[in-house]
Amino acid sequence: MKWVDWAKILAFVLLFFLALMPFKEYIFSEEEIELTDYEIDSVSVEEVRRMVDKDTNFVTSSRISHAPDVNVKYLEYLLKRFVRKARVAGASVAVMKNGRLVYQKGFGYANKEKKEKMEPYHMLRVASISKLLTATAIMMLVEQKKLKLTDKVFGPQGILRWGVYKARPRDRRMYKITVAHLLQHTAGWDNADHKNGDFMFDLRKISWNTSDALPLHKSSIVEYAFKQKLYASPGKDYSYSNFGYFLLGEIIALKGGTSYENFIRQKILIPSGIDKEFHLAKTQIIKKHPLEVKYYDYRGADYTSSVLGLDHWQPRPYASFDLDLVGAAGAWAATTSGLLKFLRRIDPNDQCPDLLSAESLAEMTTVNSSLKKFAYGWSSTNAEAWWRTGTLSGTSALMVRKKNGISYIVLLNTGSDRGYKFAKDVQQLMEKALYSVKYWGTIDLFEPQYLVKKSI
Repeated sequence: MKWVDWAKILAFVLLFFLALMPFKEYIFSEEEIELTDYEIDSVSVEEVRRMVDKDTNFVTSSRISHAPDVNVKYLEYLLKRFVRKARVAGASVAVMKNGRLVYQKGFGYANKEKKEKMEPYHMLRVASISKLLTATAIMMLVEQKKLKLTDKVFGPQGILRWGVYKARPRDRRMYKITVAHLLQHTAGWDNADHKNGDFMFDLRKISWNTSDALPLHKSSIVEYAFKQKLYASPGKDYSYSNFGYFLLGEIIALKGGTSYENFIRQKILIPSGIDKEFHLAKTQIIKKHPLEVKYYDYRGADYTSSVLGLDHWQPRPYASFDLDLVGAAGAWAATTSGLLKFLRRIDPNDQCPDLLSAESLAEMTTVNSSLKKFAYGWSSTNAEAWWRTGTLSGTSALMVRKKNGISYIVLLNTGSDRGYKFAKDVQQLMEKALYSVKYWGTIDLFEPQYLVKKSI
């Protein structure tokens, strides 16, 4: 082989590895996150000051974000670094201390193409954080004596027994499903079941099997679900189910005497003063709220055909799910401050009046795995913290309420190939960032003079 051929081979190899280098910087394992990227104790105050002062080109919101005597330099350095390394277009972050909003800021862009900065007034899809609103609404109906947690969902005496729900299910165990089973993801459906999958996000397969054209009506999903066998007997095993929370939305509409959306607005959002900070999101970008952000998938993600039946391929955040169907399971969009105001109303330790009784809040957050008792709406709870995550294509959301009085929200308008595990990365980052702030000041950004608004 001539030396020219060897030179060509070496040049090709060199170019190959050079092409990989930009990707390597943004790919990190849990060990790297834990020990290297966000380590606090190994970085001196002087190093932090130099890093922050040097980082003058990063785009952040220009609104009042915290009290002037609060040092958040290292917190913001970590957040900026994370946004860059994870290739996140934009992030909205808010922190509450003992019921006071002590920090809120946008990082990066709400819309990259328009160079629109992420601001605290922007609304982002919150995905499965929506389940907390749904669970709260169910507990309200229980307190109003309009239903019981032990009520059967299907069958002649079930709550849902008309229309499409009159059909006889293939698996007679469905007649044993109760409201509590739906709340706790123990009804017997299995999102990870490769045969049946997640009914709310498997619309193409349902369309193929039922010959119903896209976009599907909810009746097609219910009919399909009724023809499948359960993964486990109701109450016997935990398995995450978006379909279960879709059914809870149906129950809220029936027992509440109005639409699911209207019940949430009238009973939760308006009484909490956050009606303008929430809306039920739409799948298509042309239908988004004027203050809603644009969503981006992770680098290298494929385009996909639309489950709405459109005849062209689109980015997955606008084509891979139908938010009109997802509804109560994960379709809300909100501001970070709006979510924290809602959290105050379902936290018995906060001074703000609660939406539910202490007994109902305890029921929602009590976990006893030996008794197959799991939290309602929350991802999980323990003595130290409650947390709720949310994931969609183009969306990652995290809500945490801690025993020490700190609560925080992080909403991202960019997806990750790590899926729901990405929220764990964000939580690790936030715990280390918050640890660096020893004093949060005395002002409350919830107060009118600090409100961040934009008219539309």
